[in-house]
Amino acid sequence: LPPAHVAQVELHDCFGRYLEENPTRPFELSLEAVNGTIMGFATDATTNSELEVEAAISTGGAARVTGELDPLDYTRITDMRVDVRDVHLPPMSPKSVKLVGHPVDAGTASLDLDIEITNQQLVSENHVVISNLQLGERVEGDRLIDLPVKLGVKLLKDKNGQITLDIPVQGDLGNPDFVMTAAFTSAARELVGEIAKSPFRMLGRLAGGSGEHDLEFVDFAAGSAELTKQVTANLDKLAAALEERPALVLEIAGPVDPDADPRGLREATLAEKLSSEGLSLAELKTGELDRLENMTRSQSKGTDIDGLRAQHESGTLEEAAYRSALIDQLTAAQTFDEADLQALPTARAEAIRAYLVDSARLEASRVEVLPEAVTVSDGGKWVRCQLKLKE
Repeated sequence: LPPAHVAQVELHDCFGRYLEENPTRPFELSLEAVNGTIMGFATDATTNSELEVEAAISTGGAARVTGELDPLDYTRITDMRVDVRDVHLPPMSPKSVKLVGHPVDAGTASLDLDIEITNQQLVSENHVVISNLQLGERVEGDRLIDLPVKLGVKLLKDKNGQITLDIPVQGDLGNPDFVMTAAFTSAARELVGEIAKSPFRMLGRLAGGSGEHDLEFVDFAAGSAELTKQVTANLDKLAAALEERPALVLEIAGPVDPDADPRGLREATLAEKLSSEGLSLAELKTGELDRLENMTRSQSKGTDIDGLRAQHESGTLEEAAYRSALIDQLTAAQTFDEADLQALPTARAEAIRAYLVDSARLEASRVEVLPEAVTVSDGGKWVRCQLKLKE
């Protein structure tokens, strides 16, 4: 073609239409009232055209594009900013179903896209703000992002009903396998997937931490439903984070360890007996050995004290190990009320709920105690309660 030079192109009341003729979920997006200018178009120069274009979106919202590019080879050089404001999302339901498996019942979105392409190398910074998003019921079938999307929305939605996402995309436009929409979808999937996999880590960051504190777990001493200072400090952080995410509801299932909790209850019985005699377990561990032996002999019927001592003697007595063995025998001889063991899971769940609601001032409707206990089998000195977020 002969060289062409155009100083300025003016767009006035133009329109554009994008259509996907999918038989089950057809999708159409139209631009109308497209107005703007394209400056400095030339077919034989390496200078770029400057553009400034505005358009209305037929279903609601507006778009504005500014920047520069080579109209004949946009992969050589493109430096554009795309601002999309107040797009109504329900008409995007066909795309939403394809992406996450849910239609959009309500919501608006705004996007700030900074797109740079130099010699086919794309770097795009995508800032997305979604307001008052409400998803409909799951539509059966395949979806590109197979994650608990509704929970992800609750995690991302702040107290003002907004979701703010920064999704960077990079790639080589010269690679035939690179597709911009697929790259954006992959980046969004990775972002939402990380949040869905580690929701309590995200809540930890919202509470002002680095996200390393695991707010997902509450540890109880075996046989006890008392909250430690460390636990209450973490619950304070969790409540503060949940205040920032008002759509989230916490579920608590009380735990019980069939090995550790009976031992803990026996230890509590022993500690109570010692207290009535003016003793503590620490004093028993370091006090007169004869006293510990006599107490074990009297309370642990059938224990061969001499044989137990012989097991810890090889020339000299390994006293620390021997004392520990005596205390184990003494502890095993204690009894407890079976009803106390059965009540532990509920008591633990209720202790967490009561602290969050009464002390941390979290709204009562946002904390649910589940009726079924959870059996854990760690067998150590601590019994772990795992908190969950309601989907």
